[in-house]
Amino acid sequence: MPRAVLIVEDSENAAATLEIALSAIPGIRVITALSAKEALQILASGGILVEAIITDLNMPSMDGFEMIRRIREDCTLRATPI
Repeated sequence: MPRAVLIVEDSENAAATLEIALSAIPGIRVITALSAKEALQILASGGILVEAIITDLNMPSMDGFEMIRRIREDCTLRATPI
């Protein structure tokens, strides 16, 4: 199973740039979420093992700081590098 990196970025252009850069690393699967809420849903689904998260901090609705706080409160996700 490829290692997965989750990109959380509300700018589609920035997310695409990061995805292109990370896709060049062998064995890395890139998953993108356009909001913190979508990222938390992906993480909660348990269907994908996310080994690292790259996030924007300034996003509408829920910012990156709040998302990080929620991830750190989850005992199954708190050790995930962000």
